[in-house]
Amino acid sequence: MEISLHSNKKHLALGYYLSIIRNLIMSPKTPFRKLYYADLYCGDGKCEIKRVAEKYEPPIINSILKPAKEGKFSVRCFLNDLEKIEQMKENTQDYKEFIKCYSCEDANVCYEKFLKFMPPDKFCIFFLDPTNHNDLKWKTIKKISEHSHTYYGNKVRRPELIINLMTYTMSGSYMAKSFKSIDEALGTNKWFELINKYKEEGMKTPVERAFLDTLIKQLEKLGYRVPSPIKILNTFPHNTVYYLVWATNEQGYDIIEKKVIPYMKKKIGEIHKENKKKLVIAKAREKGEGNLDKWC
Repeated sequence: MEISLHSNKKHLALGYYLSIIRNLIMSPKTPFRKLYYADLYCGDGKCEIKRVAEKYEPPIINSILKPAKEGKFSVRCFLNDLEKIEQMKENTQDYKEFIKCYSCEDANVCYEKFLKFMPPDKFCIFFLDPTNHNDLKWKTIKKISEHSHTYYGNKVRRPELIINLMTYTMSGSYMAKSFKSIDEALGTNKWFELINKYKEEGMKTPVERAFLDTLIKQLEKLGYRVPSPIKILNTFPHNTVYYLVWATNEQGYDIIEKKVIPYMKKKIGEIHKENKKKLVIAKAREKGEGNLDKWC
């Protein structure tokens, strides 16, 4: 699947997070012995950035399926994609024993089928990675969060969520005054008040910040803790494309906020610099520059 250059930053963040979870599942101290992982927009199992001639396998393969095949931990995967699920089947043939279900449905429908096979008292993760905010409804997020288990009297385990908040497409809808699609994505219209408030306060990027803060408040109302989101910038120009937002429990919050987020921000900054170099070289090549050494 052809992807944008900035997507390698998202995949780095996801891969590192999944490696932490994998180590957790493997630890004798954890009560969990199996991971249940659902990707509602899984793609075809390959990543290609044609402009810079870069190919690699996505985190679902490198960080989950390959380690599972090597016997490092136990996992059951649930994969959905409206357009590329047949290619995903072909590209994951070597790992089909770890894939409980392939689906080719609207993500806002297929999650219900997946939840039937995911015990609420087990470690479950949903990766929600739409390419447009219109493709993921808040009611879906809310329904997934309700697949919960109460233990030790008052503690609640909910599925862990990794959400791609598409502020770029949401901003486009805001400019076009297509407010309903944003309301459906965030489950409220409170974002509109925040935009006006942030503008009055002179905040930079008030629109995207209002979307982000609204999502965080909505997730907290569901009972989640939300660590610091990761901002993903386009390579050129340096505008925000989306935020990666984690929704987790108290223990997960401490791990992600203290261990995962600082490392990911550092590495993403390094990759952003490398991406700029790659893009400059690609542009020079496209213009027929013979000597590319000066760009390195």
